[in-house]
Amino acid sequence: MNTAPPTTTLTMGDLRAMTDDVAQPASKAKRFREEPVRNSGSGSALDISPTLQSWLLKGAQGASVEKPQALAFSTSGLLTLGSTRIMMFNRPIGPVTEWWVQGYLQPPSMVARHQWHEMLLWANSVAPGLDHCSFGLNEQGTAVASLRIPFHLEGDVQALSGALSLMGCLADSLALGISHQPSADASVQMEPIEGGPVLDADGQVFRERLKQHAAASAAQSLTLDWHLGLVDQMLGVLDIERKQPLGTVSSVTLMGLPVEIMADGDGRSLLLSTVIKRPLRTAAQHKEALVMNLHLMTLAGACIALDPKGTRLFTRWDATGLDGQALADTLMSFVMLALSLQTPDQPVRATTSLSARTFQ
Repeated sequence: MNTAPPTTTLTMGDLRAMTDDVAQPASKAKRFREEPVRNSGSGSALDISPTLQSWLLKGAQGASVEKPQALAFSTSGLLTLGSTRIMMFNRPIGPVTEWWVQGYLQPPSMVARHQWHEMLLWANSVAPGLDHCSFGLNEQGTAVASLRIPFHLEGDVQALSGALSLMGCLADSLALGISHQPSADASVQMEPIEGGPVLDADGQVFRERLKQHAAASAAQSLTLDWHLGLVDQMLGVLDIERKQPLGTVSSVTLMGLPVEIMADGDGRSLLLSTVIKRPLRTAAQHKEALVMNLHLMTLAGACIALDPKGTRLFTRWDATGLDGQALADTLMSFVMLALSLQTPDQPVRATTSLSARTFQ
């Protein structure tokens, strides 16, 4: 395994190159082309097999989507929930396929765009704790919520219904987080402020709600222990001495970065996060991070977020059927990604080996 830290910062061009031709809409899904369904209305053959069509239909119905919409979704992978437009696509990974649900969100009419972008970054500090999801921006500046359905849940009606329902909840939660109109003279370019960005009254309310949600989630998970054996195996693989009992929330330092590991109540997911040296204090920085997020989530299942400690990188790891070696590999890849995202004015550490490791 190459353990040298990256020497350059990952750019948008790099991310675009890595994600070119990766995502396919549901209507182009290669794995379901064996038995195409023919649309009797237009006579055109769609690349959606009966297997996929049934999954989409039942998944939409399970999310309380009305029958006409559910039927349309089953033949196109496209759906509208409220003001949110939803599209399904897949990403082939070797012999398997990951499915994604993306929601295109409309910003509240009474919110300035720079404030909307900052709220999306704050929301990213909570979204990965709910599921494999995050918020980003596409090249046209539209806010996009991305949610991954793990490959082993392909065809699982409950998983798809849950993903569609959560997509609607994410959009509603953002809208409810805003209660007042921002002032007309709100500055689009916010000045750097020590300790992180400052929101106006509306943004402060939204941020406080997110902090309360995160604290409640952490408190509920303090007694979880399903992951302890996995973490213990990981420590052995990385040759890290355990100096204290393992807990629901632990921290391991790799290549100078402390990575927090938190168990999820679903009994199979770990939430990994680390603070990175990438200032997010201006409108331009917020937009750049959100555009990167759209690619980061699809490519690496990671997202950049704002939290009380600064700029944080998150990823959610599904441990189903995996062991400590897989967790060790995931941690190393996560740290390498985090280091590559640090900005040039904050040089990465010169560590070139895995000797500097600590565990708390």
